[in-house]
Amino acid sequence: MSDTVPLEQRYKASMVLSGAGDALGCNHGTWEFENDGVLIHEQVQKRGGLEKLDAIDFPVSDDTVMHLATAEALVKVGEGEGASLPVLYRALVEKYIVSMTDMAGRGAGIIYIFSHLADTLIQSNLQESADIFIFFMLVPCGKLTHALLMEVLDKAKEYVRHSGNCVELNMAHWDYFGIQWKSYLEKRGILDGKSKPQFPDFYGVKERESFYRAVSFKGCGGASGHDAPMIAYDALLRAGDSWVELANHGFFHGGDSDSTAVIAAAWWGALFGFRGVPEINYQRLEYRDRLSKLGERLYKLRGKHLGSLKE
Repeated sequence: MSDTVPLEQRYKASMVLSGAGDALGCNHGTWEFENDGVLIHEQVQKRGGLEKLDAIDFPVSDDTVMHLATAEALVKVGEGEGASLPVLYRALVEKYIVSMTDMAGRGAGIIYIFSHLADTLIQSNLQESADIFIFFMLVPCGKLTHALLMEVLDKAKEYVRHSGNCVELNMAHWDYFGIQWKSYLEKRGILDGKSKPQFPDFYGVKERESFYRAVSFKGCGGASGHDAPMIAYDALLRAGDSWVELANHGFFHGGDSDSTAVIAAAWWGALFGFRGVPEINYQRLEYRDRLSKLGERLYKLRGKHLGSLKE
């Protein structure tokens, strides 16, 4: 059970394993941009399986670089004085701009455009007008509250509606996210928040590939804001406490595999720490120490939360 693993270790594991999942799911971009999940699984097995994949051979992608930047901004604000939302926005923007210097060979794309936008925000002092919605799901209690998702979405919708920023654009596309998630929760039989998830009797690689494409926005599983966490969550529900099964379902699939892997592995680490994870998968991971130390600092700041920050 997760409560047998110290909470501080789960914070560290959430950060470190998130990077490990990202690196393994990406594989230098080879698996991230491969649409054939069956081929990916064949290649994993040719390399000896997950237990033989040494993190030193798998650099992290742009996902982890941005994850590090976000965590560093949160820590900077949390450890400082006079924390407020404008201070947090500025810290995020500054860290994101710095992260752009570490994107070579990491599969970065649209985020380069964001760097120019962020630079504009700082120079024109418009950070107070930016609405940044941070959704960080750490699970110290050992369970995911999927039943509350729809309620949280309603509250988030009201916040955006009353923010006055890009309201029409957000509202025009808002329902899509909720509809897709409700459909998924119904399909797994867990909309009530009490039932156990229902999976097909046989849920092999081909079956998963078909499902991931079906829930995606444009047929690329994990490439959109609704299906990346959905696929990661599906993998977590299916895997139980098996890191190997988590990887089989959440790391190695056709589509944007590192995006689902970075989320699934973070959640898994928050639940189980490093228990059952082969050290080879993370011991020599790029930025492992940096990720671990940020996890420790976030743990120490756990009593502070964004809800206490003032506009």
